[in-house]
Amino acid sequence: MESRVKETEVLIEEYLSNHEDPLIQLLHKIIRQAVRFLSILMVLIIIWGIGDVIYSVYQKLEEPPFSVIKH
Repeated sequence: MESRVKETEVLIEEYLSNHEDPLIQLLHKIIRQAVRFLSILMVLIIIWGIGDVIYSVYQKLEEPPFSVIKH
């Protein structure tokens, strides 16, 4: 099953990269770069969110009374 999925992905990739219409080729390249950019942005936002939670918890633990978290 997995090999069939890979074969389908390869066929689609070959079809789009070797398409005879230059506009389709250009649009395919633009979409691939946009997806790459958005995936990097999502990872950075997730890391930023984790850092923000850690910093917020640290701030709450440092306020008197120490080591007590209240909402």
